Amino acid sequence: MPTYLIGYATRDAIILEFSPTIISLLLAGKIGSNIASSIGTMRVTQQIDALEVMGVNPVTYLVRPKIIALVFNPILISVSMFVGVIGGLIAGILSHDCTATEYINGLQYDFIPFKALYALIKTILFAFIIASVSSFYGFLLMAVL
Repeated sequence: MPTYLIGYATRDAIILEFSPTIISLLLAGKIGSNIASSIGTMRVTQQIDALEVMGVNPVTYLVRPKIIALVFNPILISVSMFVGVIGGLIAGILSHDCTATEYINGLQYDFIPFKALYALIKTILFAFIIASVSSFYGFLLMAVL
């Protein structure tokens, strides 16, 4: 097996699957639960009702900024892709499986830029789903008296 395939396989695995999926799962757990709990707390303490009384649309006021903020998730994914590819290079060199030149040749072999764009588009979709589902469940919360 040619050793340049280490860089090729690392590139495709990190760009297409690991970075978008793992980072989005981490964001869903950390940010998604924070969004749901903060909006749920506002619902229970009647702060959302106060916004409605003042004539402010609570969905526009509370949810839209969270969706816009999570759309910047591809920046985090891009950093994750870079760190993952560099980590693969370091692991390949330290394990003496390939040289830096072979790894970089593998990174460049059959590179299709659309794959990176596809990963970023997938990340934007994940971010929108995280923000909207978390906000929905936060608004759905009702106090049990």
